[in-house]
Amino acid sequence: MSRGRLLSRVLATGRRALAAFRQVRARYAEFRFRRWLRHYIEPRPPLRPRPAVPTSTRQPKTILFFPETPTDRTVIFKICKALGYAMTGDPDAPWDVAFKWQDSTFFDRAVLGRLPGDTSIINGESVDISKTAVDAAMKRAFGYSAAVDPMRYAGLVVQKSDQNAKHDGTVVECPVTSGSVVPGCVYQRLIDNTVHGRAIYEFRVPVIGGQIPLVFVKYRPIERRFMIRNTIAQMTEAADVFSDDEITSLVAFSREMRLDYGELDVLRDNNDGRLYVVDANNTPHGPPKRLSPTQQQEAVARLGDALVALLRESGYSRSASRTPST
Repeated sequence: MSRGRLLSRVLATGRRALAAFRQVRARYAEFRFRRWLRHYIEPRPPLRPRPAVPTSTRQPKTILFFPETPTDRTVIFKICKALGYAMTGDPDAPWDVAFKWQDSTFFDRAVLGRLPGDTSIINGESVDISKTAVDAAMKRAFGYSAAVDPMRYAGLVVQKSDQNAKHDGTVVECPVTSGSVVPGCVYQRLIDNTVHGRAIYEFRVPVIGGQIPLVFVKYRPIERRFMIRNTIAQMTEAADVFSDDEITSLVAFSREMRLDYGELDVLRDNNDGRLYVVDANNTPHGPPKRLSPTQQQEAVARLGDALVALLRESGYSRSASRTPST
C-alpha cells in the first residue's frame, strides 16, 4: 500500500473515531441535562380515564385528503390507522369525509373547487396560518398578543419568519432601525418560559372540533428554544394546566383561525402569568417522541375520540360514500 493511501486511511479512521466520541459526549450531556431537569419540572397529573365511545360511532370511513395526503409522521395518519379509517387522495374515488390538507402557510381555497360544491370540508376555511394571522387571531380571542413594533419596543424580542414551521427564531435587542427590520419576518416580545435559566417549556395544544382532548408539555435546553428536539415530554388534561377562561380563549382562538383540526404552540410567561399562542398548525406531526409508546397510543386514542365526535356532531361525515364521478 502506498504511503498516500495509508495516510488517507489513517485520517479517515481518525475522523470516524472523533465523530463517535462527539456523539457519545453529546448523548452523555443530554443524559445529565435530563437528570437535572427532572428535579425541577412540575409533575403533571395523569390523564383521567376516557369515557367509553359507542362502537356505532366508529363505523369504517374513507377520508379524502386534498390536495395532498398526510405522511406517516402526522398525527392524523396515526389516528386514521387506529380508527380503521381508509385514506385517499383521489376525489373521484369513493369517500365519506373531505379534509383539506396541504403543508403550507397559505392556501388558495380555489383549489377546493375540484370538490363538489355542497361538500363540508374539515379545515376548508383554514387558509392562513402565518405568524401575522396568529397574532391577529390572538388579539381578537385574548385581547392581547406578543406582536411588537421592533422600531419602538424596548427590550428583547424574537425575530422569526412569518412562514410556518421554519424554526428560525432569533433573539434580538430592540428598538432597531428601519434598515435592520428583516422583510418577511415578524417580531414578538420574548416570552420568559424558562425553567431555572437552563431550560424552556411549552404547551402543545391539540384542538379538534372546539375540544382540547389533552395537552402535551415539552421541555428542552434553552439553547434549543426554537428547535423541535425535546428532552422530556409529558401528557396531561387541559384543565390541569389552564384555567376555564384560558381554555375558552384557546378555543376562541382556534375559531378565529378557522381551525377545525390542528395544534397550537402555547407559552406561559413567567412574568405576567399569561398565555401566548405563538404558532398554529393544521397539519401537525406527532405525538411527541419523548412520550413512551404506551403514552403515544393513549394520545392517539384520545385524539381519535375527538375526531369521531367532530365527524358525528358537525355534519362533516356523509351517510354514504360518494361514487366516482363519470
